[in-house]
Amino acid sequence: MDRRQIFLDFLQDSIELLEEIEKQILELEGCLGKSTSSCSELVNALFRSFHTLKGSSGFFDLSLIVLISHEAETMLDVFRSSEIIITDEYIDALMQCQELLAGYIQQLERNPDNSDPNAFAKDSSDLKTRLEGLNQEIRTGLQETSATPLETEVVEDTEVIQERRKTDTPEAAPRFTLFEEDPPAEKSSEINVGNSVELAVSRKNGDGPTPATETAVRPGRSIRIDVAKLDALMELVGEFSIGVSLVDDATQRHRSDAELLSRRMNLLKKTARHLQELSLSLRMVPVMNVFEKTKRLVRDLQRKTKKSLSLTLKGGDTELDKNVVDLLSEPLVHLLRNAVDHGLESSEERVAKGKPAAGRLILEARYSGGEAWILLRDDGRGLDREKIISRARESGLLKGNPDTLTDRQVWSFIFKPGFSTRGDVTEMSGRGVGMDVVERMVNRVNGRIDIYTRHDRGTLFVLKIPLTLSLLEGMVIRVANDYFIIPTTDIRESIVYDESAEKSIFRGVNFIQLREEYIPVFTLNDILSYRKKRTISNARPLLVIMEHEREAIGLVVDEVIGNTTVVVKSVFDILGSIHGVSGCTVLGSGRVGLILDVKSIVGKFQKKLESESVASGS
Repeated sequence: MDRRQIFLDFLQDSIELLEEIEKQILELEGCLGKSTSSCSELVNALFRSFHTLKGSSGFFDLSLIVLISHEAETMLDVFRSSEIIITDEYIDALMQCQELLAGYIQQLERNPDNSDPNAFAKDSSDLKTRLEGLNQEIRTGLQETSATPLETEVVEDTEVIQERRKTDTPEAAPRFTLFEEDPPAEKSSEINVGNSVELAVSRKNGDGPTPATETAVRPGRSIRIDVAKLDALMELVGEFSIGVSLVDDATQRHRSDAELLSRRMNLLKKTARHLQELSLSLRMVPVMNVFEKTKRLVRDLQRKTKKSLSLTLKGGDTELDKNVVDLLSEPLVHLLRNAVDHGLESSEERVAKGKPAAGRLILEARYSGGEAWILLRDDGRGLDREKIISRARESGLLKGNPDTLTDRQVWSFIFKPGFSTRGDVTEMSGRGVGMDVVERMVNRVNGRIDIYTRHDRGTLFVLKIPLTLSLLEGMVIRVANDYFIIPTTDIRESIVYDESAEKSIFRGVNFIQLREEYIPVFTLNDILSYRKKRTISNARPLLVIMEHEREAIGLVVDEVIGNTTVVVKSVFDILGSIHGVSGCTVLGSGRVGLILDVKSIVGKFQKKLESESVASGS
């Protein structure tokens, strides 16, 4: 392995180590007002982390990292050997170290061959001066304490006592608990900021403690995998699946000697399925990697807003495709900032309402069907319908009668670019950017957002996200001589369509009555400018009822081929963005099929009807 690859591995290790350092500092913050001896395990762990970072950085002559890590290490070394009361100032200084080092490592990762340490020179110099000052204050305080008459009477030889503290005290003695009959209960991760923020992490299957043997084995069973290699594997799996489909199609065409071929085909299918499952699992990572980063955010928000906050994390072991998890960070930042700034009241206002002084935030991940749901709850004011409507009028988004709008339609205004209910611009909000970013990022992974809110009870945002972006369960349909795929999750039902039956026409759109519901009917020509005419045959056409967020529309098709699992291929690099199409695939016949984007199709029709309804005031 060449030096460059070693350096790239070092950068990845350092990023993970700095994430661990951030977690350790936040845990240490739970010891505010206590002596360092009461949190000795945390202090020792943090010391080892900075020491490891300093040592590995020295190998690559990264003097800035060595310098800052050394000063942090010096402070923690005094913490380890003396009785120091932990204060906000010490925590802030350590957090500043982590932040500066993380920024520098990220710059190195972006441009490993031409990074500029001078960009961090002033910040690192100021931080070094601050750390040196704090360390000097600690030493001065210790000297003054050791010189008091009481200390002199009790202890005549400070060096002897100091040596005994390092070697003889019960706290410093090593503990061997591997074979304890009753291992200690696993502690939840709780962090207090200014005695008001509690960050608690609960595990999905955390009913009991984790055995020490399992913990010891786990590191050796996991490796870091290059994402490019995983992408290549997924591409190969996709081609293999297409090959299976081609053989399957050949089996159907040549039935005379198909028995042997069919048996072998079944074995090939089984192998393909296992290969798909394995390759997909390699890309899956727990969302806790993203959830953990929200602790720091909530800590900072609490200090900026002067609000008392409580954050609980649940379902962190829920796994998603790595690409999806990487995209989650930014939406969660904006959702949390929005919840704290807009939703949660001040402590005084909460107490006056009979609520606990600390505003509660719950961030949770769970599986539901073929999706993963990311839920963010707060127990604040809830969304103000009238305030949102008023702001929508001022922004020109609403021109008609608001009484005709459902709550869902009103809540959708908060995702419009530039929309904000704040009258002033603050550091956190007021520019109307955050929620727009949330919607765009969720749309990128073919997800959707649901909002539930109650006045003075709080708000729930639910991000519904596909587990993977590579495979899709869908229904294959035929129109004329072309094939299309509709995601199974977006299909309500399919019925025989009588074109001669009586229909209602509203604003130029045909509607049919299905039971007690009127459903708009359209053809592919309406959404894709599809010019081919449907096949003329004795068979009556079918109507596939598609649904998104409880809004249904019907698509007229010639034939429903059946359900299948397809490998999703992107069309954007070749053809650009096509409204109503989210991708393509190769079918068993070897033909290309377009995957319909039901969300954008339904949205287009609903927007058309709503805009005309609002404009007319009806």
